[in-house]
Amino acid sequence: MSARFSYTPVAHVVQGEGGNNNRGIIVVRHNVTGKLYIEKRVGRSTIARGEIHREIRIMRQCRNHPHMVNIIDYYLDIRRFDYGSVFMQQGELGSVDALIGRYRSRRQYLVDEGFAWKVLYDEAMGIAYLWTGQDDAAVREHAALGEVVPRKSGWSPVIHRDLKPSNVFMAWRDKPAYPVNPHPVMLIGDFRSAVTDEDILDDAVPPMDHRFASPEFPEYKRPNPAELPKYVWRGWQMWIQDREKDVEKLPEWALGG
Repeated sequence: MSARFSYTPVAHVVQGEGGNNNRGIIVVRHNVTGKLYIEKRVGRSTIARGEIHREIRIMRQCRNHPHMVNIIDYYLDIRRFDYGSVFMQQGELGSVDALIGRYRSRRQYLVDEGFAWKVLYDEAMGIAYLWTGQDDAAVREHAALGEVVPRKSGWSPVIHRDLKPSNVFMAWRDKPAYPVNPHPVMLIGDFRSAVTDEDILDDAVPPMDHRFASPEFPEYKRPNPAELPKYVWRGWQMWIQDREKDVEKLPEWALGG
């Protein structure tokens, strides 16, 4: 049975519709396990141009990292349907952008700076992994020692090129580890604009205006992706030393509850 027939649609995700690279974002349920995933539907032209193949290749390269949205399966045969499907992990708590919107609508502010540091730290870990290929433990060790993360031999560096709150998703790793860390894990997603060094060298992506280069792009000013974790780690440690209370968890409404 193909991947497409292993899932049952549950709901549309309105925020994900109408993008240049998709025909809709659907919450789906696996027919055997009952677990919820995300289905991203892509049109014929996206498949024909090879854009979705590059996105899938990069997601497979980054599979199973704790700060990446994990690809589960895909189905690009469009002989029966006029779209292809990519199935991936669901960030069940939504995006950071959605969380910001909830605070804005209630005219509320974060009472605990620790959440902002958690977002920055998780993103720094993920960005460093994309650039160096070093796993979570190695990046964390180099950050704690104040070192630049070295690139893993044979790794093809990935440049996301579209990092923003709407592309950073939140999920509980297993259960909230109260009171040690009451905050969810951050997952970097939406790799439709991502490229590797090889893609750039092979002219497999359209040229970009470097005035609008994303912060992790190689020609951007410092810090580069390999340096970022040590600076975020240093800021986090300074905040820990200055705080006078334990980290506070976010209210349920902030996480969509």
